[in-house]
Amino acid sequence: MGGVIALLSLYWVCLLVSGFLPAAVVPLALLTVPLVTLVPGGLLTILLDLTPRSVSGFAVYAVSLGVATVTVLVVATSVMFPLVGIERPLSPVVFGSVLTVTIAALTAGVYRRGTTVPRLRRPRPFPMAVALVALPSVAALAAGIMNRTGSAVGMYVLVASIVAVVLLTPTEYVPRSLYPLTVFSVGTATLLHRNLLTSYVLGADVQGLVATAERVAAAGVWSPEVSGVAVPAVTAVPAAVAALSGLGVHTTFKLFNVFAFAFVPLGVYLLGRDVFDETVGLYGALLLVFYHYTFAVTPGKQLISQLFVVGLLLTLRANDRGVVDDARTVIAVALPATGLIFAHYGTTYAIGTALLAASVVVTMANVRIDGYERRLDIAVPALLLLAATAWYWAADADTLAVLVSIPAVAVDQTTALLFAQSTAEGSGASYVASQTGPIEMLNVLLYVVVTVLLVVGVAARGLVSVNLLRRGEAPADLDYTALAVPLVALLAASYLLSLNLWADRVYQLVLVVLAPFVPYGYRVLDRGAERIGDRWRSPTWGFLATLLAALIVVNSGAAFALTGSASTSTFNPHANDRVFDGQDRAGVSWIGVHANITDVDPERSSDESRVSVDDPGNVQVFTDSVSAQLFRSMLPAEYTTVDVVVFKSEWRPVFDRDSIRDGYVYLRRPAVKEAAETGELPPTSISRRNARSITVSENVVYSNGVVEVVQTGNATG
Repeated sequence: MGGVIALLSLYWVCLLVSGFLPAAVVPLALLTVPLVTLVPGGLLTILLDLTPRSVSGFAVYAVSLGVATVTVLVVATSVMFPLVGIERPLSPVVFGSVLTVTIAALTAGVYRRGTTVPRLRRPRPFPMAVALVALPSVAALAAGIMNRTGSAVGMYVLVASIVAVVLLTPTEYVPRSLYPLTVFSVGTATLLHRNLLTSYVLGADVQGLVATAERVAAAGVWSPEVSGVAVPAVTAVPAAVAALSGLGVHTTFKLFNVFAFAFVPLGVYLLGRDVFDETVGLYGALLLVFYHYTFAVTPGKQLISQLFVVGLLLTLRANDRGVVDDARTVIAVALPATGLIFAHYGTTYAIGTALLAASVVVTMANVRIDGYERRLDIAVPALLLLAATAWYWAADADTLAVLVSIPAVAVDQTTALLFAQSTAEGSGASYVASQTGPIEMLNVLLYVVVTVLLVVGVAARGLVSVNLLRRGEAPADLDYTALAVPLVALLAASYLLSLNLWADRVYQLVLVVLAPFVPYGYRVLDRGAERIGDRWRSPTWGFLATLLAALIVVNSGAAFALTGSASTSTFNPHANDRVFDGQDRAGVSWIGVHANITDVDPERSSDESRVSVDDPGNVQVFTDSVSAQLFRSMLPAEYTTVDVVVFKSEWRPVFDRDSIRDGYVYLRRPAVKEAAETGELPPTSISRRNARSITVSENVVYSNGVVEVVQTGNATG
């Protein structure tokens, strides 16, 4: 308890002196992160009698419950405090006081009840533990070298180190006692090596979340009218953390969100360990880490929502009676469920529907088998889905409209598939068709192998469960197997249909549950080979470790760099990807200042604020499809009178000079390429010839060596 009091005292001292001592921001930020995650969540873990048996389990519970608690506090204070005259409840002093009172109350409760916390033991072998702990520092150093010198040498060292760790996992050098540390260190290093390449955020949707969080931070209060989206866990919470820590909103996304998401692979390890064993949990967690969408973007809606998924699943599995009836169990389930609803509608409905199907199966087994103790009450997913629908209906009608439209979209896409033999854009089939090079095809092959192992694992587990049920026996972990089946169906559907969720995102979404079935499927095949004969037997876990090592080599971009075709900033500082630096942002800022752009009233309805491209009052900006993502965070169309029009896209792959009308052209140097021998460039780039057709005859009004802004037609500025 003394440690909590000391943390709070140090925080307030740093907050008070930060106004006249800028250096105090560093310790202020370092203190803020545990105060909004581990401290309140850890106290709740004790009070709710979750009693995890390991430090890793305690940490996952603590972070998921802590972030969920802060999310609830942000929404509650934003709704209630303005009613009593406090207009900026998310200001550092006000929200800091709310958080302090909450932590103090939890501390008093723990003091009265007594503490039971797992003890942290010295890891063995100690040299390997030290090497694992050093991996995130290697990632930070590698990113720093790339940012300063453009040299990828540090990245090669990092990827080689991660590969070495993975290949050592089947050996005695990485014992089971080090599995949690291995997952957390490898996961954190993998997340950091991309996210630290820029001081800004990486990704597409996260750009819009940053814009919303900036609006919330400026207003000092969250509301659906200000934010426009009903996901406060990934908009209002970063804004509140930014206020508490003194950091910028985009920096908060890169540090706080990465820290929170780093516990998701650890949660997957714990789930895999509890359902199967430590080894299955290890490789399942590493698979989630090495999937490209996991680390290629700054954690946003989908990734942060998975923190609450693992927290919810671990809590449900710890509830041996299966019935949520006492107050502590209700709170332990309700908090991560609320965080899930407040984070991402796609994950909420996918996991909620799968849980509902699983609960029906478990309930039927409970009726059929005497003495069977279910772990999943049908009321949990039912209330989760009802609460989510009520929340989105009240706070974000546009999101609810998208959800309602999904069945119609599925019918349209299925009709097109059956009668026009055309797969939906964003489906798995369209992704596979776009992969043409040898390394791209290798990546497809790796995912095919992973998918086969996944299906084998779920099928084998399902068949065992069905056979046991037929004999009137209780299958082990039936709830988890039943949860997996509808998610496999969703994954299969995503290969041909997009369903408003692109296939790569669906794959990442379902892996939070299905990843452990991949090593389990490998084990099933490995034991089958052993029965055939020793000479046909594959090496135990060696093949899977090699498969995962190949996955990180390809998905990190190292394989492409080694063959001279690096297309991401991880290994090529001139790549046209979503790593935006200060000069990129300076060009957008210049347009924002000089192009007569105004803000849209956030109080207006979403239909009124989403002005059309033909609105004469809007400023049109023409740019490439990658640079357009930067405008989503700096000059978003939802909040400003800007229309961003891309030069080319997958649906309009040919550059048309005549389509550029009055406005401004934002030319980012990495997007301008020499034309290929075939004369074709990817939709994300334009040729130098086309760039010259814009700049020679028009007025270059801004240039910083990386970005040129061209004024076209009768644009004013």
